[in-house]
Amino acid sequence: MKAAGAAPRERGHRVLLRLTLYLALLLGRTPTRALLYPIAAYFLITSPGARRASRSFLRRALGRQVGPRDLWRHFFTFAAVLLDRVYLLANAFHYYDIEECGTRQALAQVAERGVIVLVAHFGSFEVMRALAALRDGIAVSIVMNRDRNANFMDALRDVNSRLDAFIIDATAHPAVLALAVREALARGHVVGIMADRARPGEPVRQCEFLGSTAALPVTAYRLAEVTGAPLYTCFGAYLGGGRYRMEIAPMPQSRGGRAGRAQRLGAQAQTFAERLERIARAHPYNWFNFYDFWHESQRTTGDH
Repeated sequence: MKAAGAAPRERGHRVLLRLTLYLALLLGRTPTRALLYPIAAYFLITSPGARRASRSFLRRALGRQVGPRDLWRHFFTFAAVLLDRVYLLANAFHYYDIEECGTRQALAQVAERGVIVLVAHFGSFEVMRALAALRDGIAVSIVMNRDRNANFMDALRDVNSRLDAFIIDATAHPAVLALAVREALARGHVVGIMADRARPGEPVRQCEFLGSTAALPVTAYRLAEVTGAPLYTCFGAYLGGGRYRMEIAPMPQSRGGRAGRAQRLGAQAQTFAERLERIARAHPYNWFNFYDFWHESQRTTGDH
């Protein structure tokens, strides 16, 4: 099965983004966080589609009706994590207190053969990069679409000029993508692959997630089979202030030939969905898929 659609592209003016990043680096984290209040308020007020998506997700994750305070907290958390991404890319790790769970086992395997970590639009993956950098300079590569969020990515390049060196283009031909991932693993990299949002045309499996069915991509599981790399899930939850909690756990490895591959990939995708659901319920305001994830656009949501 193929993914039918994708999340909308970024909003944000290039000059405004660069100005914000300049002020962030000039003023430091504490003063700059004051800017998050008007920025989060602006996007909360002017983004009806994102509000509907937030309300739809939070109702499922919280198990109750969602009020304005919940929406505000969701948008503000997103803004806070984006700002922290700037400082983490600038290697300003002194701002943060990162609690670790399961990282030692994963990072210990990197030197041997590299590892693939399944990540999501949840919390901050940059926290994983920070921890790896503090462990004898372990490198982290991320499989992503270089063209998405182009303005924001251009601004981040001003913060870290080596950003592109650790991006593997997700839009490459499958054979080229597999080769790039294999080469990164051979160099002892941690390779992060988004497993909660499919690109148009990407193979997916239907999984039970937060009480409904969601189409999740299976590219990461195919790459793990092809490369033989150890597979982990990785979630970096923002806890407020400068605190994050990084949870890494091994995934069951998929082995076998073409026969039964669809069932194996589907089972792995469902395992990922269950882990993502658990952590999304525990830290609901860390979920950052602000689009019609469950394709509810034809339904009445009560948000205008």
